[in-house]
Amino acid sequence: MASQEVQQPHFIFIPFLAQGHMIPMMDMARLFAKRGVISTVITTSLNVARFKPVIDRAAESGLPIRLIQLDFPWQEGGLPQGLENVDAIDSPIPGRKFFPALELLQEPIEQFLKEDHQPGPSCMISDFCLPWTYNIACKLHIPRIAFHGTCSFSLLSSLNLQRFKPHEAVSSEFELFVLPGLPHKVEISKAQLQDDIINKGNSEMTALFDRFREVDSKSFGVVINSFNELELEYVDYYKKAIGKKAWMIGPVSLCNKEIPDKAQRGNKAALDDKKCLNWLDSKNPNSVIYACFGSVNIGVDAAVKWFEEEKNVLVKMEEVKKAVERLMGSDNEAEERRMRARELAESAKKAMEEGGSSYNNMTLLIEDIMEQTRQKME
Repeated sequence: MASQEVQQPHFIFIPFLAQGHMIPMMDMARLFAKRGVISTVITTSLNVARFKPVIDRAAESGLPIRLIQLDFPWQEGGLPQGLENVDAIDSPIPGRKFFPALELLQEPIEQFLKEDHQPGPSCMISDFCLPWTYNIACKLHIPRIAFHGTCSFSLLSSLNLQRFKPHEAVSSEFELFVLPGLPHKVEISKAQLQDDIINKGNSEMTALFDRFREVDSKSFGVVINSFNELELEYVDYYKKAIGKKAWMIGPVSLCNKEIPDKAQRGNKAALDDKKCLNWLDSKNPNSVIYACFGSVNIGVDAAVKWFEEEKNVLVKMEEVKKAVERLMGSDNEAEERRMRARELAESAKKAMEEGGSSYNNMTLLIEDIMEQTRQKME
């Protein structure tokens, strides 16, 4: 029994098939592998090609990491062949079919994980956009941890909007109201909220987000791609609000220290930006766009409506331009912003180093999972 209790932990990573979700998940898997955790990433055939060189280099260096590819059920899901990633969706109809098609992956993933893997899976880290992975974790009797690429501030704000519904008390779309349950006073308008929050009846997207939240509430905890020094108060408030564990282990992108890894990550981001911007210009150069922190995706207003999970910030192009000008300007305010950004960048690097807050949070997460494994064996 003693030897079983100290077995090497084995984490399963299941990313959502969107570039802004997959990149940090791959980075995270490598970080855990560097800590001695066997890391298995499961994705589909076309998506494997995007990350295979990075994962292969990590495995060749001796890290316990592997990339498993499964066939995407495009035909059963009523999708065109080759549509295995959000990047490839160019109209609302495939967008509506994409989530049901993803759910068809549950059976092949279950089948793979039921095979005789030694050591067996210790836990599953799944993108929050894949609620059906909770069923797999339950069948395997392992904890499911939800991955959110956004920050604690965003998660806490969204949660409190759902719970307290302060937007229902305002008289117009643009009247400001205070976000409840935050450590600081933050005001927002109803016009800035996502459709699933302001309740567009029984829409498919509202039901989908309700399912995301329901499954997150049942999961063992949440892993967040942020760091304590950036928003410690907000993660503390968020933990209390959800009554579960939450680990800040980012920014995970800082695991890319080798030139080939940095180059591949940067080139892919640049290609995605160029492709999305070209699509934006061809459709409607004056349309509303969205920018997602931690993601390189940009899309037109039509895309926003059928992929709300990517819409963390909704702005007009002119507002983006003004924000960049405020940051890059030559006045004292702009210089203070740049200085603050440099300070946070240094804090982020220290957080990821041995002894830093994110490094220690990752240690705590591994220890929590190993304790869960010991309890299961008793």
